[in-house]
Amino acid sequence: MSSKEEKPTLAGVQVKTRKRNIVVPSDPGSFSDAVVQIIQDAGENKGSEADLEAGAKALDAAELEYARYGDTLFEVFFTGGGPGQSGP
Repeated sequence: MSSKEEKPTLAGVQVKTRKRNIVVPSDPGSFSDAVVQIIQDAGENKGSEADLEAGAKALDAAELEYARYGDTLFEVFFTGGGPGQSGP
């Protein structure tokens, strides 16, 4: 009983490997630009209080990765610009 039978194979078929650990590079600059653009577009031709409400609704509706870019989001709101931007 030492003879082993060969397992059947499919000729010409390649086995696809799973895509694991797909890493998306971090791009906080484009995230901050998108946040600023969304707020500017939402608040055009309105009062300052209406600008805030419209901007909040637009950001809530936008499909951005807030969990990934939380630090960048706070930089945009508290400093008024993107990361690494300086000036008045």
